[in-house]
Amino acid sequence: MPRAATAAALALALSLGVPAAAHAAPARTIIQGDVLRLESVQDVEAMAAMVPGVPVSWDVGVSASRADGDIALQLEVDATDEAFSTVIASCAVAWDADGCATGEAILAEAPLDDGVVVLGEQPSGEQRWYRIAVVLDIDLGDHRADLVFRATGLGDDVASGGDVGLPPTGLDVPGLGIGLAIMAVGGGILLAALARRRREVDA
Repeated sequence: MPRAATAAALALALSLGVPAAAHAAPARTIIQGDVLRLESVQDVEAMAAMVPGVPVSWDVGVSASRADGDIALQLEVDATDEAFSTVIASCAVAWDADGCATGEAILAEAPLDDGVVVLGEQPSGEQRWYRIAVVLDIDLGDHRADLVFRATGLGDDVASGGDVGLPPTGLDVPGLGIGLAIMAVGGGILLAALARRRREVDA
């Protein structure tokens, strides 16, 4: 799929405010650390069965129980070369059917290559939402992209991982302190929570 068409498809996924390939209700998981909190919203079926040119979105809300510092954010990527592209945006509120009500800010727009995408920092006294819109660019072969959204700050470290591709594969995230891995329904997506004395609370 041409990169220009890919960019247009990803922009559409952001502007619509919902995954372009929607199936069942999105899976919502809260990952709670000592201070930091992630709320992960994924369309499990869509992410486990991507088709070329049809973007899917993964939303992560980030907040903290303290307001005296900053939270560093990054996306860790392990993906098939040149198979996926992404647009990552932030919003002051959760996306809805009309998009980001306050206007999204684009943080990154690029192919999904192995490595780390630094997304900057947010004040710990604010809650923000991040949308990772992903599109499969090529239609031959089996392709995978293991994505880990990580937030660190105030002495805490939490992460949530999403596994997308054809076919779906597991996500293995190294533990920090006590590791906790949560397998989401459908077997196509794995959410990993990593933080000292962390716990998962089903929303």
